[in-house]
Amino acid sequence: MPVSTADDQLRALEDDIFLVKLDTEGSEAEVLKGMNRTLQEKRPPVYFEVMGYRNLLEGTYSREFSAGELPENERLRLIENRRANMEILDKFWRKQGYTIYFCREDATLRQAESIDPGPQSHDNRGEMNYLAMPN
Repeated sequence: MPVSTADDQLRALEDDIFLVKLDTEGSEAEVLKGMNRTLQEKRPPVYFEVMGYRNLLEGTYSREFSAGELPENERLRLIENRRANMEILDKFWRKQGYTIYFCREDATLRQAESIDPGPQSHDNRGEMNYLAMPN
């Protein structure tokens, strides 16, 4: 199966890049690694989703999405994977010289100190939407 990077795909576009939207279901870090040249040269804003883990901590996750009750070891594995993904993305954007904004449900932006606001935050529920803006 042929594989191409986001850099390859974006370079093939005839128009300038205004905004990049990522929705890769947990593979954001891998996609972004393949988009390094675009991020350095074009500096586009990037809108992306990250699955949070608070709903897994609270047991309020959608049983429909997970096909029923999660075994405890799977729930803990998902929590750790999502935390690790948030940490990787946080470090990536800082290294690239981008500022991260949390896209709130009322359509406003709030600068995020971290992609992972911690389990006590009310922002950390299910899917979280962010906008990465170049500094």
